[in-house]
Amino acid sequence: MERTSSSAARWIVFAIALATVLTAFVPRDLWSPDEQRYGQVPREILEGGDWLVMHFGSEPYAEKPPVYFWSVAALSLPGGHVTSFTTRLAGCLYGAVAILLVWILTRRYFGREDVATVAAAIFATNLMILH
Repeated sequence: MERTSSSAARWIVFAIALATVLTAFVPRDLWSPDEQRYGQVPREILEGGDWLVMHFGSEPYAEKPPVYFWSVAALSLPGGHVTSFTTRLAGCLYGAVAILLVWILTRRYFGREDVATVAAAIFATNLMILH
């Protein structure tokens, strides 16, 4: 019985994380002002080749940590340019990893997969995750 509920809990968490990643497939342009900026900075990385100093409109951009921009630029390398899909995919992948980490850490701390599944589900429905 424990094995079945454990397997079901893992599938629930996997489905929640997958749903978060699938939000990258929303067919719409990048929304002003934030999404456009989060696409422009990686675009300038690819065009200028400078991966250390972020630029926005040819001006140095140091308002955010560079890891997200590096991720978008890396995901955009195969296509050669930044798209709305690659811009959203990076954030969705980070969200999915965060959901899985909440589940793992909650299970480790409380020792119960049902509590971990509920915690991951609650975290996954946070508006900052769903964006």
